[in-house]
Amino acid sequence: MNKIIRQRTCRACRKKKDKKELLRLTILDKKILEVDPGQIKPGRGWYLCQEEACLFCLKAAKSRHKSFGRDLEIGPRLKNLLTNPPAGGDHGQN
Repeated sequence: MNKIIRQRTCRACRKKKDKKELLRLTILDKKILEVDPGQIKPGRGWYLCQEEACLFCLKAAKSRHKSFGRDLEIGPRLKNLLTNPPAGGDHGQN
């Protein structure tokens, strides 16, 4: 029996990847954009690569508004991730 590997699309670069490889974001209390590490919180979720280039779209309020459709505060976990992005990545490679 084959196990189904769920795929999602990164909101920034539009690349499809396995769901577990992506960072899930969700909106808390209708005003805070936060990381959902367990990928289980209720409500609409968005996925991003953990690449610095993809995370960059969250840093500027204008880009955040364009991507998520409203002014949102950045939650503490997401703020920490934006301050200390993971090293490495494969963007730009085929």
